[in-house]
Amino acid sequence: MRIDSRLLQLELNSHIRRGGRISITTDAWSARNYTDYAAITAHWINDKWQQKSKVLDVIHLQEPIHSGEYLAQQLALVTDDMGITGAVFTCTRDNASANTVMLAEYERIAKDQEVTTQQPWTFRVKEGDVRCIAHIINIAVQDALKTLKAAPAEQAESYRCEQGAARIPTSSSESNIEVKNTLSKLRRHIYVFRNRRQWKDALQKQTIAAGLKKLQLSLDMPVRWNSTYEMVSAVIKLQTPITAICAT
Repeated sequence: MRIDSRLLQLELNSHIRRGGRISITTDAWSARNYTDYAAITAHWINDKWQQKSKVLDVIHLQEPIHSGEYLAQQLALVTDDMGITGAVFTCTRDNASANTVMLAEYERIAKDQEVTTQQPWTFRVKEGDVRCIAHIINIAVQDALKTLKAAPAEQAESYRCEQGAARIPTSSSESNIEVKNTLSKLRRHIYVFRNRRQWKDALQKQTIAAGLKKLQLSLDMPVRWNSTYEMVSAVIKLQTPITAICAT
């Protein structure tokens, strides 16, 4: 164990001995090389009423199918290693069904912890399952975009560039020749500006001429929260140079 991890463990154990509880958050993602990871973060309020947050670990998820039982085992390995399993109060997670199974299994694992005067109960799903509000809002936004037939493509591959040329996304909602909504138009323009050198250079020159800060246009993705807002926001900021290029 590294020195900084050891110091964190001592700090957490001291907090627990004084009757303090620990809340945790966990989230998983895939890297560009398709390697899967999960991060576990601890949150607590110390005796000076200061809110503290520390990353406990980043786990390499090696099981091909991330079952809830497997995720619970990996989570317990981290909390056991830090000596906090018996003091976990809440766990914030996204709404994936595997996470529901994970917390039910984690409750079962936590029951094996010794109950003390300082920690009279272990983790219980009924009180400790906290669903991430940002994820819920993102789901609502994506459903709204689908209703408007303006949802982004489901797969990142839809936006990737073919060798030597830009490829326009051809998802089912955007397959017609006639573009039906503003967001579809934005995605097509952004894809060209990102992947065709002539247009990319022209945008950079027009941005400088307009005295604006250089921005990287980005395409939205369903799993990237706020990405539709960030896409539209960047286009609005670069409206003058984009309009100038499209007018020529």
